[in-house]
Amino acid sequence: MNVLQSLKISYLLIESKADLQPYFDRLVECCQSMLKKTGEHGQTCETLIKQVMSFVGSELCYLLIGLNGDNKMVGFLFALLIPDSKPWIEVQALWTEPGIATEVKQEVFDLLKQWAISLNANKILASITRSPDLFYEFFYAPLGFTKVGYILEVKL
Repeated sequence: MNVLQSLKISYLLIESKADLQPYFDRLVECCQSMLKKTGEHGQTCETLIKQVMSFVGSELCYLLIGLNGDNKMVGFLFALLIPDSKPWIEVQALWTEPGIATEVKQEVFDLLKQWAISLNANKILASITRSPDLFYEFFYAPLGFTKVGYILEVKL
């Protein structure tokens, strides 16, 4: 169990569909909450959950959930290994209840990096669609991320 400024969060790495089962309904709620704030830029709750269900249990999948003292899921990080001659990790989704991410971001990112290194990944990529400049400056830049491109869309 990890204790940060009286915020008690324990982490559970989901390694199978059976591990996910007790938290599945809450994961759906969390995805819906995340997408209400970010908008559906490239994913919907349904496609995100289908992705999770397709990959959970494989070595390509990293699904870490954060639980509070009442065993309620208060955040998750879903990332995939992209196998290649120089493999990398792509963060697919990241969500926490308000006020939690800033308290646990370094610890959670360190856990993701350990997993990535164990798979010989050479980088971690993440996309930001909600207030990208703001979230980059306060969340991603302190973790060591650098800007490498843009996400573009055309409304039809």
